[in-house]
Amino acid sequence: MTETCINYFTEIEEHFRLVRGTPLFRLSSKDWVLIDDWKRGGIPLEAVLRGIDAVFEKWRRRRPGQARDQMVNSVAYCAQAIAAEAQAMANAQLENEGFWRDYAVALVQQAQGERSVADATLKDFIARDSTGGAFQIAVLYAIRKEPDEMFRWLETAHAAHDSGMVQLAITPFFLPYRDDPRFTALCQKLNVQLPATSAKR
Repeated sequence: MTETCINYFTEIEEHFRLVRGTPLFRLSSKDWVLIDDWKRGGIPLEAVLRGIDAVFEKWRRRRPGQARDQMVNSVAYCAQAIAAEAQAMANAQLENEGFWRDYAVALVQQAQGERSVADATLKDFIARDSTGGAFQIAVLYAIRKEPDEMFRWLETAHAAHDSGMVQLAITPFFLPYRDDPRFTALCQKLNVQLPATSAKR
């Protein structure tokens, strides 16, 4: 891992601790995987930090005096705010093309874009990047709350030996579907442990 990557990860963790007010707090392995996706997708560090700030500001406005152990416990909870910040800051369409850039744009649009724009972005991503990108397409359908299409693309990813499948049980966008028998079956095929049925935010 390069020094730049290390700085990206550590600055996010340190900022999360600072804003949360718990200097000994450590991010989970699921958070590190998500941060790695942001890094590879070209999400600017500043967008991540601003998104975290926005979430905690909103949290504290709605829950004044909330105990620290009941606060936001995962950067995954900040994902939509970070996507919004990235969209506002980056003008992603003007940056470098390529698979991870396409994926980052598609993520932002599914989370925050108009439905028609989100549909078009997803269609374009599938047309350009379905070969080798089945796992990421499944993530996009998970964000859209379309489980049938999500599982169809996960099965495609599994059949193609997509390397993304090793992240199946720790990808936050799939956690709402962990009780679905299809998710259980996929985890069994991959010989991975099912995620806990109750996850802290």
